Amino acid sequence: MGEKLFRKQLSMYQNKSFADYVFGGNHAEASLARDLLERESKILLFDEFDKANSIFYSAFYQMFDEGRYEDKNYSFDMQNSIIICTSNFLNL
Repeated sequence: MGEKLFRKQLSMYQNKSFADYVFGGNHAEASLARDLLERESKILLFDEFDKANSIFYSAFYQMFDEGRYEDKNYSFDMQNSIIICTSNFLNL
């Protein structure tokens, strides 16, 4: 497709700073919403989605259901995006 991929590996985020990153902390700090606003691609990959603590899943519900993302500082439309979530479950 020739388009860059927006990729976040959720297994890397296992601390309080991830909560601020996902739900929005200080406006001057990095956040998922700001990264999404600045992305160059409509193709998003959330790698190892299952590895993030389940309390963070609520941040993605509106994105998956309605095509909107909101945090403490930003709100925007994500319609027409392709969202891919991967997981590394054992195959029995």
